[in-house]
Amino acid sequence: SQIREIKSIAEEQVAQAISEGSKTFGNDPSAGAAKEVTELDRKSPDDMFDDISTKWAKLTAVLKERVGQDAYDGRAIGQMAWILVDKRRKNPLQSTDAELLENLHSQWKRFTRLHATRTDWLTPEVYLGFVTGVERAEKAISGT
Repeated sequence: SQIREIKSIAEEQVAQAISEGSKTFGNDPSAGAAKEVTELDRKSPDDMFDDISTKWAKLTAVLKERVGQDAYDGRAIGQMAWILVDKRRKNPLQSTDAELLENLHSQWKRFTRLHATRTDWLTPEVYLGFVTGVERAEKAISGT
């Protein structure tokens, strides 16, 4: 009985953390994303996770190209983003973009740790929030 209660509390905290993470990236279904979410209802959690993985890989490739192969460290994505904020650099990132990238990396790490239970937490809202953030970060890094 105590184990069930602890598990229930943990699941609620994970759901809340993921929901808050999605809001961080600008995903508020009441703000016009509702139509896209209904289209995503057709995707399975596995399909959404595969898409997220592909988009994350593309974003990290853009970041690696921008900071350089030698300076890139996939374990310190946030730190790399803050390096790009330096105003002495050509096309420096805005601090909000660096913060976005740092938050996306944190959420990506959480996603990979929750890989086995993705059917419990990977909703169209979470997917859309992450994908929107990745696309915004990629545009900021590449300067387009």
